[in-house]
Amino acid sequence: MLFTEPTFLFVFLPILLALYQLPGARYRNWLLLAASVIFYTRGAGSFTWLVLALIAFNYAAARLIDRHRATVLGRRLLASAIAIDLLVLAVFKYADFAVGNLNVALTLAGAQPFALPGILLPIGISFFTFHAISYVVDVYRRDAAAQKRPVEAALYLLVFPQLVAGPIVRYRQIAEQLSVRVTSMGDSELTRLRRRQIGFVFQFFNLLPMLTAEENVLLPLQIAGEKPDGTWVEQLLRTVGLDDRRTHRPAELSGGQQQRVAVARALLPKPAVVFADEPTGNLDSKAGADVLRLLRQAVDEFGQTVIMVTHDPAAASHADRLITLRDGRIVHDAAPGSAGEVIELMKTID
Repeated sequence: MLFTEPTFLFVFLPILLALYQLPGARYRNWLLLAASVIFYTRGAGSFTWLVLALIAFNYAAARLIDRHRATVLGRRLLASAIAIDLLVLAVFKYADFAVGNLNVALTLAGAQPFALPGILLPIGISFFTFHAISYVVDVYRRDAAAQKRPVEAALYLLVFPQLVAGPIVRYRQIAEQLSVRVTSMGDSELTRLRRRQIGFVFQFFNLLPMLTAEENVLLPLQIAGEKPDGTWVEQLLRTVGLDDRRTHRPAELSGGQQQRVAVARALLPKPAVVFADEPTGNLDSKAGADVLRLLRQAVDEFGQTVIMVTHDPAAASHADRLITLRDGRIVHDAAPGSAGEVIELMKTID
């Protein structure tokens, strides 16, 4: 089925959208999965069984990897899952190409060429394969948990039209959305979303004075009733340079150290995005530079997105993209350049 076909535009899509809007959020994933299977079957026919079998395999593999990650068995399960996914891709996408090139060499050598197998290419096999690899890798790396229900895992791997048209989306980026949609969330669900997917770093540190640095870092997870990952906590405290200050209370820390506690607290749940509101506003230049280095490291090493509001040209120069506002309107959007270039830009805008 093509997106331009009248059947898709005037029958399939309108019926799907109408059914999706009916009350009952829990059935919607089953509806989308059924629609995706029908859509894929119309285009790929007999290959549908292969895709469904691979979905079942990757679902089971991810569940086992989630149970045994950080062990030798977990690493072997991950390697096996990736190898099988890549093998399927290689067979269907490159078998004819490999045999064809081999036959050319055999013909030049005067040998009998092989008969071409004539293997057809399943629709969307590349997108499917790399989604499957992202699924098991992100589960192994603890970037996201394996889906408990097969329907959510299948939906990530097979949802139309992404399977046919792309792009490839990392599992960790949408794992939470597979089971819960933001548009249908209540207040408690929105609170959990903000707690897990969004981190905040404020100009004023907002640390609880009666808690130690480590307790302030762990506080959001304790409120949520979640057990922190000890390895990640240790790595985070070392990264922000507080490994030897974890038992100190905020009054015993410098301003820069307090802001580093706030940064570690924001990064602990591994959020998809961190909002930093003038994070260096109350710090001296050295402490501010340390905090900016940490935020830059969160992007480069931890894969987080940081959105920072600042009036400081030096802080702005650390970003990959600089969006300048004046009176609520965007007046500039480009790479920031150096701090000096940011200052010159501000002069031209003023």
